[in-house]
Formats: sequence, C-alpha cells, structure tokens
Amino acid sequence: MDPAINGSSTTPARAAASSPVNTVHAIQVFRIDEGQTVHLRTLSDSYGGLFTHWYRGRSVYCPGVECASVVHKISRIWKGYAAVEIYVEQRKKWMPWVLEISEHLELDLRNRFERGQVWEIFRDVPTNHKAQPVQGKLHEQRDASTFPAAFDVRPVLMHLYHIPAVDLSHKNPMPPRVIVEESDGAPPAILATAGAAKPLVSDEEVKRRLDDFFKKQKTPTEKKAAKP
Repeated sequence: MDPAINGSSTTPARAAASSPVNTVHAIQVFRIDEGQTVHLRTLSDSYGGLFTHWYRGRSVYCPGVECASVVHKISRIWKGYAAVEIYVEQRKKWMPWVLEISEHLELDLRNRFERGQVWEIFRDVPTNHKAQPVQGKLHEQRDASTFPAAFDVRPVLMHLYHIPAVDLSHKNPMPPRVIVEESDGAPPAILATAGAAKPLVSDEEVKRRLDDFFKKQKTPTEKKAAKP
C-alpha cells in the first residue's frame, strides 16, 4: 500500500453490532454514509483541518510543498477533524470517534462549534444519481463539565493516513454562506398589466388572427417548393 494513502473507517452501527456492553474500542475516524443520521456530542473545543488529494480511489494526505509532484498537481480537498462521541441508541451509550468534517459540513459548524454541544449530522440518499452533501444541525448546548475530556485526534489520523506527523492548522478555503431574506415591493409593471382583465375580442377578430397565423406557417411541402 502507498504509505501516504489512508485506510478504511468503521461506522457506529457496525461497531455496535459486535461490541458487548461496557466495552472499549480503538478510536477510529467516522465518515457518515449516504442516508445515515447520527447524534453526537462535541468533546473538542474546536476542529482542525488538513488537505488531501483524491488519488486512485483513495484520499492521500497533502503535506504541502513536500507533496509528491504526481499527486500535488491534483486539486486539493479540505477535511476537518474533531473529537466527538456518537450516541449508539441500541446500547444507550456514547462511543468516542474522530469526526471527519467535509467542506460542506464545516459551513454548518463554522463560528458555532464548541465543546459541550449536541449535533445531528446527516446525509440524504442520492437524488437523480447526484450525491447529497453532509449536513449538521445544532440541537443542544449542555454543561461541558459533564462531558468526558477531549482526546488527541492526531495519532488516529497518523494511523489513518500512514504518516509520521499531521498538520491540522489549515482552514476550510470555502467562503462562508451568503444568507439573505426575501423582501417586499411592487411587482414588475408588466406582470401587473398582464394579470389585468382584457376586453373580449369578437369571433370575427379571432378568425382573422388565426388566418394570419396559418398564412405565416409553412408546411414541409411549401418549404420544399420554396427551395431554388
């Protein structure tokens, strides 16, 4: 395997199916699947970010100027990471994970994410063969002192990407969302007049307009005859 290429991650649902009650597990990176919804609580005060490349069907860590030239020419993808606990409803337990934050999800978390929160993270099923983005909604702000201490996510990412060190200082390059509201105002004048009642035309006028219309229409035979 390429030493800079990441491995796979496990979802809470799959982990819960084989885990006994009151067990421990090696912390892994969690990526939400299509059609999946999870509830999580935030242990980290903030999230960090890095850049990757999509190369041969896998995410490859980008160290910056030291990145291999064959990979670095490919456009970069930002990913964020934070320490969280995901609620496993079947076991009534909070299980620790490293949440992977997509560029789209980060826009939902930006300037809102902090320790002590409960979020719902979800991804709709594809529509018209188009993949849907990961989204997040903040539900609660709880007493952070009642949450477990945050753990260091860097060793988990070093295992994931098979690298000796990781730089999480990079910010999502996507600009913030532009939020606007609809406004009141007079409609376009043409729409106002178009909706106004119009006087009825006589049957003779309707016939004349139809005659003019059909005179201008050319059948295939007429078009062929008109050719030199």
